[in-house]
Amino acid sequence: ERSIHIRDLSVGGARIAALPAETRREKAAALAPVLRGLASGYRPMIGHFTDDERVLEFIGSHDLPRLAPMGTSCPDHFLRTKIRPLVLDLPENLDENALFSHIEQQFQTYRADYAAYYQRCKHPDSPAMRDPNPVVLLAPGLGMFTLAKDKQTARVAAEFYINAINV
Repeated sequence: ERSIHIRDLSVGGARIAALPAETRREKAAALAPVLRGLASGYRPMIGHFTDDERVLEFIGSHDLPRLAPMGTSCPDHFLRTKIRPLVLDLPENLDENALFSHIEQQFQTYRADYAAYYQRCKHPDSPAMRDPNPVVLLAPGLGMFTLAKDKQTARVAAEFYINAINV
């Protein structure tokens, strides 16, 4: 009997190679406060970062643009990770201010999409819309950030999204 790992499954092959580990950590450390600040409009958020091998394979794959919008695999995952992640586009050629504006625009688009999703799906007895900011942020070549009210919740959201990747 053979165990199956994500690397045995096809996600369309590699499109973007992961950066070297030290570079990933440096870039993640620089990017984390920006993401946290943008996501903290409704309440302060705490972040978690992972560059787990399964995450790197998924976010570097050709099929990421097709698979990430599909969202999560079960309702409990949805409650912890939102309907879908924000896949960040992080061009290398932008200065710090331009990169911030570029990321801010991606957050605005995500929030608008989330609000539209809520409006389409709500019922008369639905609770108020939750914070429209992303919980899971995928940065191809870099790793995955998760943002939540505290470190434990952010870490658990990462675990749930890794399970969604496995599915």
